[in-house]
Amino acid sequence: MIFPVTYRQLLDDPACDALLAEYAAECCLPELGEIAPQRDLYERMEASGGLQCFGVYKERLIGFFTVLVYVLPHYGRKIATTESLFLSKLHRSGRDGREMLNYIEAYANEKGCTAVLYTAPVGSQFSTLLSCRQPYRHSNNVFIRGLQ
Repeated sequence: MIFPVTYRQLLDDPACDALLAEYAAECCLPELGEIAPQRDLYERMEASGGLQCFGVYKERLIGFFTVLVYVLPHYGRKIATTESLFLSKLHRSGRDGREMLNYIEAYANEKGCTAVLYTAPVGSQFSTLLSCRQPYRHSNNVFIRGLQ
């Protein structure tokens, strides 16, 4: 089951630390250092209405995602983008991942968005999944360079 949650609820969940450790091992960007969730920043973004967090639950928390909704200035269109999207490796063989995508897209549609942008680590199972599934289209590559 998927539920909207506050970032505080997500971080306070007993299963969150283990899930964040799994997320960090698989999705970290070494150029940015260790993952260090900024609770106050997430809470301010939630309060502004631009960010919504979601928890994915079976008997316990097995995944999470956050969705940013904003107007893309170059196009003047409202879009949604996933700031974080993670499902524990133990739960990726069933329908849980597909349900997450369906939920995100329904949420974005409800908010009046014209598209959803997803990011995925290079070579990840998620990247492979999206690159071979219609109606998803590989549109951009993102590059990172650490400074200092």
